[in-house]
Amino acid sequence: FGGGTPFTTGSFTGTPSDLPNVDFAASDAALSAAQISSFTSLYGYPIVQIPTMGTPITIPFNISSKTTNGSVTLTNDDVCGIFSGKITNWSGVSTHPTTAAIKVAYRADGSGTSFLLTQHLAATCTTGNSSFSLPIAATTTFANLFSTVPSTFTGVTGSPGVQAAVLATAGAVGYLSPDFTQIAQEHNGDTDFSPVAAVGATAATAVTPTRPNTTTALTLATIPGEPSNTTGVPTVTTDPTHWVPVSANPTSGYPIVGYTTWDLAQDYKNATIATGLTTFLTGWYGSTTEINNRGFVAVPAALNTAIVNTFLSGTGSLAIKASTLSTAR
Repeated sequence: FGGGTPFTTGSFTGTPSDLPNVDFAASDAALSAAQISSFTSLYGYPIVQIPTMGTPITIPFNISSKTTNGSVTLTNDDVCGIFSGKITNWSGVSTHPTTAAIKVAYRADGSGTSFLLTQHLAATCTTGNSSFSLPIAATTTFANLFSTVPSTFTGVTGSPGVQAAVLATAGAVGYLSPDFTQIAQEHNGDTDFSPVAAVGATAATAVTPTRPNTTTALTLATIPGEPSNTTGVPTVTTDPTHWVPVSANPTSGYPIVGYTTWDLAQDYKNATIATGLTTFLTGWYGSTTEINNRGFVAVPAALNTAIVNTFLSGTGSLAIKASTLSTAR
């Protein structure tokens, strides 16, 4: 199930009708302190928020003369200019790939992918490269960055919507997790998926969002609440806001990166569910094949060990467990 907000608030809409009974959520947007507080207020025990895998936010494009990953190069300034509406033609991009008009496809729904992109924009947009009213803040709702969304932008629903809009529109650009683009090993060369741009602080340092380049960027992540901690492993295990490392604008590697997270309860009424989740997650953190095939990267070894020992071993105070609490999930 995707999305942290319904899980933390207990407010679900849509189908299936048993959504309030979901056992965990997943999102590219780390939970805020307010969301964590909402969960604790509702249920009376901590939420568990842990990184699932590292993900680059790719920039897919549709330019007829550029058909391979990295055949378009964008600087951070270009990315800000495009997604703020300041740059409206590809001739305005530093590497001038074409003279076509730029058509931006964005997520109109709430999205962790939007969160990771806008987290990067918040760190790199300035008065010189942006049409945003600055400062901006990371958000799961891309349109919130604007008083009026530019007329050349098209809002679509879900990653499949962005994928389809970019493929169907000459000059289009969007933003997607790697599994919806050609950067994923399983989609490389498949014309049903768009190629993606190389991105960097400058054109000379721009790189594609390969697994090695994503890994390099994530090694420079800091822990929220621990600004001097660049080890990638939280030292304060009791605060859920500390468990998702942040790398908004890394100095090397691919610059638009973050973590997909699991959001789980710590206490479950059903012992079978608690055991099933810990078994599933222990297996997840022990395998990388499917993660790699889809263009993501595994959680670094030290963080992986910390997650397993803290939340899945069954012996720590923060371990996921069966509970007799009336409010248990």
